[in-house]
Amino acid sequence: KAFGEVPLAGVPHDDGQKFYTVPYADIACAVSDSNGMDTAAGKDAMLRHLAGYQMVMEAIMSKQGTVIPIKFETVLRTDEEIERMLESGYEEFSKRLLRFDGKVEVDITARWADLGRLIKEIGIEDGEIRRLKLTIAGRPDDKTMDDRIKLGRMVKMALDRKRSEAADVISEELRKVAFDFRAQEPEGDDVILVSAFLVDSERVDAFHDAVENLNEGFKEDVCFRCVSPLPPYAFTTMS
Repeated sequence: KAFGEVPLAGVPHDDGQKFYTVPYADIACAVSDSNGMDTAAGKDAMLRHLAGYQMVMEAIMSKQGTVIPIKFETVLRTDEEIERMLESGYEEFSKRLLRFDGKVEVDITARWADLGRLIKEIGIEDGEIRRLKLTIAGRPDDKTMDDRIKLGRMVKMALDRKRSEAADVISEELRKVAFDFRAQEPEGDDVILVSAFLVDSERVDAFHDAVENLNEGFKEDVCFRCVSPLPPYAFTTMS
């Protein structure tokens, strides 16, 4: 809010252009000029573009405060169009800026450090799985196909139970230092949890401490990836 028309110096776009702000009343929109992004340019070009975008978000959040995301690839033709957008949406923008004032998003991904080792442990710990493996051992594949399918399903169920238990522990601890959270469906057997947490900017260090405590508690079984600070992408987006 209220950061005027001063360019965001030192934060270049990936094509060398500068981001600047277009104000209306006590809010403003951070923008850059663009000739359009070539979506066929490839993954590396897209990642460079997003990295530059993230640099801008971090600069604004560290110096000027609260950011409300606008839907990705939103394009307006002139500064006057941007001003009209801010004017027409002023009430809603102000409401959301107030709601998310002083808060940032922290994205957490938790994965099993060694999925193969975990599956071996399940085979040892689970008596029913262990007995079925002994029944299959040494017998021809064509004679044990049904048992092998059953074994795979049993291992998957056991793995899902362990993932659910670990995800519950992680979520419960991190929610203690967060306002809100949004969980995504994990993709891949090695992924335990993918969640976005809404955190008071003054408690981000405490949140990271909680992640570190979880990391120590799980020893070498779980790897955590933490990305912050982010605008509240998972909690609000204007379109």
